[in-house]
Amino acid sequence: AHTITGLYFDNINANYIGLFGCVGLDGKVQGVGIIKSYFNGGFIVGGVVGSSNGTVINCYNTGSVRGNSNSVGGVIGYNDNIVRDCYNEGAISGGNKSAGGVVGYSSSNGTVTNCFNTGSVSGMENVGGVVGYNYSTMTNCYNTGFVSSNGDGVGGVVGISGGSVTNCYNEGTINGDDTNVGGVVGVNGGPVTSCYNEGTVIGG
Repeated sequence: AHTITGLYFDNINANYIGLFGCVGLDGKVQGVGIIKSYFNGGFIVGGVVGSSNGTVINCYNTGSVRGNSNSVGGVIGYNDNIVRDCYNEGAISGGNKSAGGVVGYSSSNGTVTNCFNTGSVSGMENVGGVVGYNYSTMTNCYNTGFVSSNGDGVGGVVGISGGSVTNCYNEGTINGDDTNVGGVVGVNGGPVTSCYNEGTVIGG
C-alpha cells in the first residue's frame, strides 16, 4: 500500500473531508494508508475518503478522525458502493449521529466486506465498531476496539442496521449510556446471521 503521513485538517464547518473528499461512481481508491494524521470536520468525514460512490479496496487509517455532525468513519464517512479489505486503527469521534470505525454511514447500495476496526470509536447516536449506520450488506467484519456512545444505538459491529450483517463478530468492550446497546448490533431491522460477541457490553 502507498502510505501518506502527517495530514492535518481542522475546520468543523467544512464537509466531505478526507484525503479524497468525494469519490465518484467510476472512481477507485486502492492500496492507500493514512498514518499519523488528524482530520476534524463537520459532516461526512473519513480518513481516506469523505463520501464514496465508487470502490475503496485495501485501504486503512491509523490517524485520528473527528466530526462535528453525521457520518464519521475511520476510512470512509459515507459509503454508497463497494468497501472491501479495509481497516482502522485510529481514534474515531463522531458528532450527533453515525460514527463507525471503518464507515460512518453505509447506504442500501453499499457492501462492506472483510473490514475490521481496532481503534476506539465514540459518538452520540448510531455508533458502531465497524459501521455506525448500516443499510448495506456487511460480510466478514469484526471489531476489537472500545466503542462508546452517549445516545441511542451502539453496537460492537454496527450501531443501527437496516441491512444485513453476516459472519461478523465483536471482541471489544461496548459502553452505552442510553438504550439499545448490543455486542453485535445496537438497533436491528435486518437479518443478522452467523455473528457473535465476546466483548463486555454495558448499557444505560
